[in-house]
This record gives sequence, C-alpha cells and structure tokens, in this order.
Amino acid sequence: MYIWQLQIGFDITIIGRTWDEFLDVSARIKDALGDTMLVTYVHNLSYEFCFLAGIHHFAPEDVFCTEPRNILHADFPPYEFRCSYRLSNMSLDQFTKQMKVSHRKLSGVKFNYNKKRYPWTKLTQAELDYCTYDVIGLVE
Repeated sequence: MYIWQLQIGFDITIIGRTWDEFLDVSARIKDALGDTMLVTYVHNLSYEFCFLAGIHHFAPEDVFCTEPRNILHADFPPYEFRCSYRLSNMSLDQFTKQMKVSHRKLSGVKFNYNKKRYPWTKLTQAELDYCTYDVIGLVE
C-alpha cells in the first residue's frame, strides 16, 4: 500500500498512505453512520478485493461473485463495495470519457507504473492527481 483515496460526494477527497489510516477512517465513518452502509463504487473490485482480503475476513454471505474471482459486491462495514467496472463494462478511461466528466482518468504513461512507491515515498502533484482523478471522476 502506498496510497488509497476515498471520494465522498463532490467535495470530500480523503487520501491515506497506510492500511492503519484506512482502517481508522473506516472506523470513524462507521461510528458516524451506525448500522447504515456507505455505498462505495470501486473500479475493478475483483483486483482490490485481493488486497482487502488481506486485512479483513469476508464471510461467504458478504461477497457476491458473478463467477469465481469476479466480484460484483462485497460488504466491509461501513462500506457496501460495488464494482463499477463490472456494472459499466468499461475501463475507467472509457467510462469517464463516455460520461464526459471533468476529472477524466489521467494517462498512465506519465505515472510510470514501474516506479516503486511506499507509504513514505513523497508523491508529486502529478502522481496525486493521477490517483485522485480516479475517484473524483467516478463520483462525477
């Protein structure tokens, strides 16, 4: 984990760098919402689920798969994760382009996926934008 981001509405972007920060924010949201679940769209939930399963035990009834390892829905209180990739059947780039959002998926060419990043790695503004545009564009 080197970054995670959560977009709530159009105005709140939460960025964290560790699993502990993610779990802390999640606990605060759960405290605020009580038993209410926050519907949260994740683009390619099947991929992200691999990491989430490392920090949370999902019971079989918490996960809905359309086929093995293709996750459409997963409950991780306070979140009700839904896969926007499976629901849209488009890449995030295609989806944000078709929806004509202001914060389209940025090009990964400049991002350099081969660069090793850690929670303590200083990120450039371009790297932060690359990450946050994903969640802002998905909400838009």
